[in-house]
Amino acid sequence: MGRKILALAAEPISGERLTSAVGTDDAEVLVVAPESDPLPAIQDALATFPADEILLVTCEGGQNWLDEGVVSDARDRFGDRPVRHLVVD
Repeated sequence: MGRKILALAAEPISGERLTSAVGTDDAEVLVVAPESDPLPAIQDALATFPADEILLVTCEGGQNWLDEGVVSDARDRFGDRPVRHLVVD
């Protein structure tokens, strides 16, 4: 198995779209759909799933984690691994 990716989804996303976003079929992906605050959800997930990368997934016109500062806060807090933000339509 390749890298381990923690994906936080603010909105529903298909497995096909998520696979495309990850960019490889050779990855173990844990998808978390936090109900309110994504940062504690990341911390909780990392306690049992040592991800190599964090992927924050939002939808156009939906919740905007970029404007809310979630993306920059995640990069500051979990900067020992890449944090990517993906906006899907």
